[in-house]
Amino acid sequence: MISINKNPMNIAILPARGESKRIPRKNIKLFCGKPIIACAMMAAQKTNQYSKVFKNISCASAAQIE
Repeated sequence: MISINKNPMNIAILPARGESKRIPRKNIKLFCGKPIIACAMMAAQKTNQYSKVFKNISCASAAQIE
C-alpha cells in the first residue's frame, strides 16, 4: 500500500558563501542590528510558506547564527 502525504512539506534552503569576493564575511555583518543571514531566515519564516528553513553555510562563525 502506498501512502500519500496530503500535507506536503515546503522547505526553504538559504545558501550563503563563507567568503564573499566584494564584502568579506558579509553573512555575519550586521544589518539593522542583526546578521544578514538571520534577517533572511526571519523573512523566510515570516512568510508562513515554509515548514522548515535551513541555511547552507561554509563559514563556521555564520553557522552559529539562528
